[in-house]
Amino acid sequence: MAVTIRRKRKNGPWFVFVTHQGKRKSYSAGSKEAAIKLQKVLQGELALGKAGFMNTKTIAAPIFRDVRTKWLTTVVPSKCKPATLRLYQSLDRTYLESIPWRDKAVDQITTGEVKEYLFDLLKERSASTCSHVRDAISGIFELCKDHKYIEVNPARGIRLRKPPNPVPEPYNQREIERFLRTAEGTKFYALWALLVFTGCRLSEAFAAKHTDFDLERRVWHLQRSLSAGQISTPKSGKARTVDLSNRLVDILAAVQKQESCDWMFPNEKGNLLQKSNVYHRHWKQLLKAAKLRHTRIHDLRHSWASRMIAAGANLYYCQRQLGHSSIQILIDRYTHLLPDHRNDSKPVDLIDNTLETPQLSVIRSESQRPRALVG
Repeated sequence: MAVTIRRKRKNGPWFVFVTHQGKRKSYSAGSKEAAIKLQKVLQGELALGKAGFMNTKTIAAPIFRDVRTKWLTTVVPSKCKPATLRLYQSLDRTYLESIPWRDKAVDQITTGEVKEYLFDLLKERSASTCSHVRDAISGIFELCKDHKYIEVNPARGIRLRKPPNPVPEPYNQREIERFLRTAEGTKFYALWALLVFTGCRLSEAFAAKHTDFDLERRVWHLQRSLSAGQISTPKSGKARTVDLSNRLVDILAAVQKQESCDWMFPNEKGNLLQKSNVYHRHWKQLLKAAKLRHTRIHDLRHSWASRMIAAGANLYYCQRQLGHSSIQILIDRYTHLLPDHRNDSKPVDLIDNTLETPQLSVIRSESQRPRALVG
């Protein structure tokens, strides 16, 4: 009978090796301290004649470092868009490689350890960054669950403090008109108009082709997005049909007459545009020329949503146009812009207009009021 501890490789986790009656088993313990504790427990079991654990089939849990590598090279590329893959690769280099329990067996890592790491990280990094790190850790443990290494994900359900979402300050109607007047005649006038009149994402506009637009029916069959320099599906993962206003159709018709390649908005060489180039060389100069306060290009999307909702547009229609996966995003951000019902009217009064029943006369005297029914 022998119970020993050692590492299988330099700087790797510690294992406990048990040799008993010709059988040999190994158990991953992570740290040397944990291996010593497990060694004493198993020695005690064998001394009492309890060697049943030698006959059970166990799956040796790998260390966190190894599962992390597998998750990053197999799971993430198959499920995430290129931009998200780059984000997780960056998080891996900056944070995951140096996690204190990186060489510990995944079935030995507790929720307390994960919380302690994330809360310490929160002292130095933003809540957004820490949330991304938590999501990565949780994804790694989900892979462990799939392989039956663990039963419970220790990172699941950990809540981090989140800063409140900044309230969008989109351009109002007057500012939008000034923006369009200034943009008219510039190289990307039709691009700016598409963003203003549809609320689409810039990445979706970059990936638009002439054949996607049916100007007679006034629709855009939006089915692509440009992500990290590669063509992909829209952010929601689904194609959608976007309605086009009459004013926008007139602007796009002029672009289609000058069709020179498949892309609706190509660069000088006929290739896809780059966001940084458009932002620094065109967007910033356009805002300066229009004497408008600085905003992000993405805020044109907020401007579309706010103007549509303030005009009383149906929230579900706006959701479909924008390609949001849930209407809750619109509710959280824009319901304060819904038209007010002032004076004595209330939205519920609209139900009166659906009925043809004559209005009941008001019973003024007490004697005319109906007696209460007695059961």
